[in-house]
Amino acid sequence: MLSKSRSQSFHSIGCDQVKFDSKILRTIGRLCPNLYALNLSQLHLTNEHLTTLSDYLNTKLNSLILIRCFDYERNTDSVLSQLLGNLPHLHSLDLSENDTLTGRCFFDVLDQHKRSTTNLCYNTMNNLSLNKCQNLKTKYLNCLGICYPNLEHFECSNQTKPLNECLIRLNQLIKLNLSFYKCDSSFLDDTCWKNLPNLKYIDLGHSSQINDQTLESLFRNFCSKNLEYLNISGRNERLNVRILENLANCQNLTELDLSWSEINDQLMIKSLTRMRKLRKLHLHACSFLSPNSLLRIVKANKNLKFVDVTCCHLINGAFLKCLNCYTR
Repeated sequence: MLSKSRSQSFHSIGCDQVKFDSKILRTIGRLCPNLYALNLSQLHLTNEHLTTLSDYLNTKLNSLILIRCFDYERNTDSVLSQLLGNLPHLHSLDLSENDTLTGRCFFDVLDQHKRSTTNLCYNTMNNLSLNKCQNLKTKYLNCLGICYPNLEHFECSNQTKPLNECLIRLNQLIKLNLSFYKCDSSFLDDTCWKNLPNLKYIDLGHSSQINDQTLESLFRNFCSKNLEYLNISGRNERLNVRILENLANCQNLTELDLSWSEINDQLMIKSLTRMRKLRKLHLHACSFLSPNSLLRIVKANKNLKFVDVTCCHLINGAFLKCLNCYTR
């Protein structure tokens, strides 16, 4: 058992997969008044647990991780909104893999702030993860841009709902993860990308609904000049000529993932040899890739330090040994 004097110096606590009751949460709140990060992933939290956290947790908490926490209990969103409303200094929140959430908590938090007379600073949130939350409702997702307008990192993989109204308001975004996106991507058009001028990291990997028009729109807009990371791996169709030509306009890319893609060999060379700042290149399972093409790409990119060519059937071990001298 920790003494009170020692526990007061704690800044971060993780309780991954620990069995506990509300008394432990009250103890954490009382003995760790300076807590700024808390991880309660996979703990099967009940509404009683959330209420206890709301009552006893340090209101200056910066980071809260609640991955795969909630059982199928009624009013979880409502109780969660009370907790979030009591954490005005929260910078990072991860609610991934909670299928019980509808997103109503964000709507309620916004309503709390509108009615508040204390002018709580809810604009501090800049990192939000909602990966694999399958039951989020569009009308509540649309509140995110109003509730947390200063979000810089937003992850919403495996999503099946349109996100147009949500993204258009998040004009401070730097990192966007829409991997395994399963909804029509027509909303990701010029209007959307132009409202995201600060984007540097985009993950659209294995998003079967992300079509060529969406990618062309992305590369056509000025935000592509700022991109440092781009993942468009796992596409079901061959990347067309315009996409590859526009891809070369991403002059600041340092990492690119084209794994599981079907691309014309010569067009790929033309695009990738113009990316002078590229440091990491992922070409896993790109069966089209020939040794000669790979050599030309590596020679042209002097900053390239990492290349993933696993499961590329035309690339053998002897050639890789020869290639190593160019990536040191």
